[in-house]
Amino acid sequence: NEKTTFDSIIMLVDNILPFPIISPSTAALFLFIGLVPSMYCAWKIGSSTTVTSNSNNHHHQIQPSEHDMMIMRQKGILYCIIYSALSSFMLSYHVHEKAIMTGIITLNVLAVTSRESARLFLRLSFVGHFGLLPLLYKPTELSCKVLLTLVHFLLSWYLLEMVTASDFGDDIVNDESSANQKENTKNNASLLTKWDRVGMMMTTAILFYSEVYYPFVLKPKGAYEFLPLMITSLWCALVFLICWVHSGILMFRYCVFVK
Repeated sequence: NEKTTFDSIIMLVDNILPFPIISPSTAALFLFIGLVPSMYCAWKIGSSTTVTSNSNNHHHQIQPSEHDMMIMRQKGILYCIIYSALSSFMLSYHVHEKAIMTGIITLNVLAVTSRESARLFLRLSFVGHFGLLPLLYKPTELSCKVLLTLVHFLLSWYLLEMVTASDFGDDIVNDESSANQKENTKNNASLLTKWDRVGMMMTTAILFYSEVYYPFVLKPKGAYEFLPLMITSLWCALVFLICWVHSGILMFRYCVFVK
């Protein structure tokens, strides 16, 4: 009986890990606090008229053209929207896995503008789609869902590598110092860093355990029925937290350099 099994798992978790019950009002309060930075940055970016440049470690204000200022405002506001979408996913009450698509879809627009944005998109989309795989739970769907996720990721990686190959850092900071040149070299390295590759190996190991090892070895014994979904949820939550912080850093980068 699936209902009895589910109830027993809930009782087991409640007895071993007595987590506090989060009320909707508490979640709403934390969400409002989480959205305050994006509201401030959106107001500051939307009302900006000049840009602070950091050239050779000397700060001075410049007056960009109206077209360049409009582009900067648009990108800054989009970063605010992405941060708000991820804040809503991380802090809202009773959020479904599919809600991560609000952040992924918005980030599509900025993924082609810089290599750092492309990295954030690849991380968020790869793990976001991985977190949706348990929704397709039938064994006959395994090969299809894994193949589609893999093809989407590899195609996105290949195209973003080409599109952002000439990116030399963010256009709101004109810094010719050696430190910025070093950062430019870092930005033009492969979109997948060493830690990204480690994360992909971790994701592959979790997928193998959840879709191959557990169904054939542990499930017939009725052991650790909650473990595949719990590991998937914890891993996705960790990566989403990193992406959330990363999106906030990109948002504040625009906020700091506009006046």
